[in-house]
Amino acid sequence: MVAEIVGRWLAVTNMHLKLDCLMMDRMWYDHKAIDSELVQKAWDGVLHNEQGLPENWVSQSGVLVGMRAEHPPGHNR
Repeated sequence: MVAEIVGRWLAVTNMHLKLDCLMMDRMWYDHKAIDSELVQKAWDGVLHNEQGLPENWVSQSGVLVGMRAEHPPGHNR
């Protein structure tokens, strides 16, 4: 039961992290895009193995909280 709750929490948290990173896309969101520094500051202290992350982790896929999560249902790209 506890493992299931932790897994669900991690999946939701990872989804929010991925959305934040996607919303930085200036080509898609133009002037409404989120600044990469803001995303980095928002997730500071939350990410798994944060010390080992590259400086530009916000623009790389696979940087998630705790573990890798699958694509949300219906978004298998």
